[in-house]
Amino acid sequence: VLCDHQCMNVCARVDYEGSVEIRDMKLACARSAAIPAQAKAPVSGKGKAAIFGAGPAGLSCAHYLALEGYPLTLFDKSSGAGGVPADVIPAFRIAREDIAKDIDRIKALGAQFSFNWSGDIDLEALKKQGYTSFVVATGAPVPRELPLAGSGIKVVDALEFLEAAHHAARSGAANPYDGAKAVVVAGGGNTAMDAARVACRLAGKPAVSILYRRTLAEMPADREEFEAALADGARYRELALPEAAAPAKGGALPTLTVRAMDLGEPDASGRRAPIASARASDMPCDLIVAAVGETPDRELFE
Repeated sequence: VLCDHQCMNVCARVDYEGSVEIRDMKLACARSAAIPAQAKAPVSGKGKAAIFGAGPAGLSCAHYLALEGYPLTLFDKSSGAGGVPADVIPAFRIAREDIAKDIDRIKALGAQFSFNWSGDIDLEALKKQGYTSFVVATGAPVPRELPLAGSGIKVVDALEFLEAAHHAARSGAANPYDGAKAVVVAGGGNTAMDAARVACRLAGKPAVSILYRRTLAEMPADREEFEAALADGARYRELALPEAAAPAKGGALPTLTVRAMDLGEPDASGRRAPIASARASDMPCDLIVAAVGETPDRELFE
């Protein structure tokens, strides 16, 4: 259910009965344990592999190495495996039980896990412990900044917002964002759609608006995810970019100034570049969820 299924657009069966429903096939395989948890004889004389990050990339690496008999350990800062799918993506998108089955199969192959990892990598110390191969699979946890002048409106990164909702649902604790009354989600990817759908489910039932600086034609989110966000109650406003915040006055909500955008020539992404116009408008808003992308954390390499 999380695969972006781009292969379906060019599937060899598209001109016959239709493209293979690859996501349904993957989910069926995962649930039926079709991948055999049977490792080869342990490899000797090769040393151990240390994999930093127990999210999708690290788990995939561990799966294939363990199938070949390589001893390995996954190190993760969290208290459990799964990464973003397990700790951030809403449960209505993927069942935690399905994720747990995959992790259990990888454990059955002999993979070891070391949780609550500090984030430091001491190669010399690890080499003394017998590790000879190292894989960095720490994902892209650093949020890109949404430039916003002024103050008075809380801004939260989409991954932080989704993780808080996941923790609240799992632990029964209060969601820190339940008091929001007017939520703006800035962005046009699947993460933005997840954030909008979660915002629509907040206890205060806030008004939720998705603001995207391009048009629907350039939006990278899957159409089914976009339509699901609209079905959940989110409103969509294209060619719109949050620009400035102003504090609340006289009991009203804070004000968000939104810059209207025009589309120019295609940029490096192949999509028409958004260009700020002279037009702007205001809207009430007390929470902005920034879903404008993330980048890898390069501190480990530096």
